[in-house]
Amino acid sequence: MTQKQTNEEKAMNNCEMYQGYVSIYELIDMLNEKYKFLDNDSIFDSYFFAENDHDEKLIDELTAKIITAIQKSKNYVDYLDPQDNDTMTYLIDVHSIRNIEVALYYYLEAKSSIMNPQALKERDNKLQSDQITKIAKDQVDKKRILVQIRTSGEYLDDQQFEKVENAFANWKLLFGNSHDLISKIKMISGDLLNYGQIDDDFENRLVRDMERVKLEVAYQNTLTDEPDQFDQVQYISDYFMRELHTVKIRGKQIVYEGYSKYDLKLQNPLEWYCYKR
Repeated sequence: MTQKQTNEEKAMNNCEMYQGYVSIYELIDMLNEKYKFLDNDSIFDSYFFAENDHDEKLIDELTAKIITAIQKSKNYVDYLDPQDNDTMTYLIDVHSIRNIEVALYYYLEAKSSIMNPQALKERDNKLQSDQITKIAKDQVDKKRILVQIRTSGEYLDDQQFEKVENAFANWKLLFGNSHDLISKIKMISGDLLNYGQIDDDFENRLVRDMERVKLEVAYQNTLTDEPDQFDQVQYISDYFMRELHTVKIRGKQIVYEGYSKYDLKLQNPLEWYCYKR
């Protein structure tokens, strides 16, 4: 075991002394839960280090980037310097994890096996192909459906999506995490209701799924001394964006490129929409 790995092990053995902090290796493991960039499920297999060259190289690279992010963001990241604790490694306040993730987002996205652009595109194509196969009569009909998707009035271009995203940015400023967001969104962003995908069925699904996530968060918070905050504005924004990346063809919702970016997050809400208060 290297000295660096020994220090990481010592950091975790001293967890009671440094409650509310995580080591860099623990942070990498948490980020891997979301982004899936390591070959191994966890870096803590076999004395806390990866057992293949890909993982070892990536862990070293990400460790260096995290340290750089800490040093460049001292006003936004609370941490203990290696010289200020007996673990001899950086310890990061759990409330600062989100700020580090934001600083490294594009790097993490590029390294992710599920969230990198190519992986998302392949998943979108697979979902769309499977959906079209279920309703198409033959190969010629499949091509016809592809044309219908692109020419559908529900198909949004980049300029239209930019307009929607600008509306979402205003939600964060106006609403924060207040209650009864759906009603407020209708008042402020009523034009969103003009999109064919945003109907009563969509609203019912959104309310049902959001309440289920809130219950899961509330339950998880009973198990820890460091409760999570549920970012419901971002959850609702992504829920809208996922739905807007579909068009209805012959009574069935068919996805198009961009869908998976939101769907993967919404399928794992405790990882993507919760953070330490």
